[in-house]
Amino acid sequence: LAAVEGSVGPPPGVSIEVQPAWSPDGTQIAVERTLTGENEQFAPSTFAVFDVTSGVARDLASLPGHQDGVADAGSVLSLAWSPDGATLAASVRHREADPENDGVWLIDVESGELEHLVSLTDAEAALHGIYADAALNAVGPLSWSPDGTRLLFWAGNPTRTPVVTWAFWIGLEDRAITALPLPAHPNDNE
Repeated sequence: LAAVEGSVGPPPGVSIEVQPAWSPDGTQIAVERTLTGENEQFAPSTFAVFDVTSGVARDLASLPGHQDGVADAGSVLSLAWSPDGATLAASVRHREADPENDGVWLIDVESGELEHLVSLTDAEAALHGIYADAALNAVGPLSWSPDGTRLLFWAGNPTRTPVVTWAFWIGLEDRAITALPLPAHPNDNE
């Protein structure tokens, strides 16, 4: 973006889209979308889908955790379409951990209805089953099972050394979180 004279941020009306994900039929692209407003402020981010043919965007829902006048309510770490194209899964993370709004969300593509599928508390409890003392920093990326009955996600702390993450899946019918039995690394001492 070209800077406006005397301005630090983008001019009003600029749309910033991140974390693009193609729909299974290739007709839509889902994104986290943020518009810029007056005084170089960002409007609250939304989950949006773009029609590939027309280029028209449709906002589905605001990112969880948005409050009136608060633009920095979080960001999407991962977006994934269900195999039938009816649901988006999104991992959301705020700068300051927000247990009520961080984690994995499901978004109904038709209605925009949100459902909190995996909270930070749930993800941290699952992680502690693998690494008893690990602090949770992020949840994601996400991937659907081919039949759409389970959602794969990673949970852990990729910012520490050594990295502490693990893969889990959650059954969409029973909401049970299961750790994947990952193969041991040849350099593991245990």
